[in-house]
Amino acid sequence: MKTLDPRQILQPTLLEGVINKKMEQQLDFNGMFPEVKTDALGFTYGQDTNSAGDDIANDIQANPSELLEAAELDEIEMSKIEYKSGVLRGFGYKIKFTKKQFRQADIIDEISRAVDRAVFGVTKKMNDDRINTIKKVKNDVTEVGGAVDWSSNDANPISDILNIMKASKIEGYPYQLNNLFLHNDNYFELLDYIQNRDIQWVQSPFRADTKIPNINGVLVHNLMTAQIDEGDYAGIDSRFPGITGYKYLDPDHSTIENGKINVNKIEGEEYPYNTTIEIYAEEGLATKLPNTLYYKADAI
Repeated sequence: MKTLDPRQILQPTLLEGVINKKMEQQLDFNGMFPEVKTDALGFTYGQDTNSAGDDIANDIQANPSELLEAAELDEIEMSKIEYKSGVLRGFGYKIKFTKKQFRQADIIDEISRAVDRAVFGVTKKMNDDRINTIKKVKNDVTEVGGAVDWSSNDANPISDILNIMKASKIEGYPYQLNNLFLHNDNYFELLDYIQNRDIQWVQSPFRADTKIPNINGVLVHNLMTAQIDEGDYAGIDSRFPGITGYKYLDPDHSTIENGKINVNKIEGEEYPYNTTIEIYAEEGLATKLPNTLYYKADAI
């Protein structure tokens, strides 16, 4: 049997693929918000806080005209959009091994352990940043809570989710909650509520575990880490992504087109001949559609 050289594991292109795959499994919002690559240090974006319904009501945008002979279509007139700016911020880790460590029997395990720790830390920050962005958003939505705490015997989480969904729909916008993010305790309270009424609703014949089903169009997620407190909830309408991520991928340290991370390797030329792996990201978040983002504390 051929023995794997630990130095091969630390090749940047190989590590980059492994790290990106691991990150995809731990990112709470993976694929839900668009990401734009940029070489700039900052970015400017428009934040749309006026609906088409408001513009029509305020005679800024005309109602569509009937198409008659010799008639022309009305040109779209829109209220002024608000422009904001942001900066990209870098974060990450470095992993360091001496030449002597590569002779240890457990070096492969040590490399895997260090990479897993780095992946967890970077993805946790990305998750936290997105939750914190949703927490801070100011919009026209009046989020509602449950009738009683979900830990209560009188709780009806299904009805509460419908009310949360209903409150997210506001006049003049096509937005409505379709993804709900819960604290681990609340997620399992909801799961317990559902399976005590009909185990077949949450249990698939094709796998051993149970999972909360789509509830009237709302997908329910258990956050990977506790970015929100027990009793809070966050939500989005993924059809209209409210956040856009801007990221920098260094062409010298990144090869994956839609990757999320940069990986650099530095070989020391003096004793103890350290091999250093740098794992880092640079990103900034722009809130473009605030009325598609929902958050309420002490709600359920």
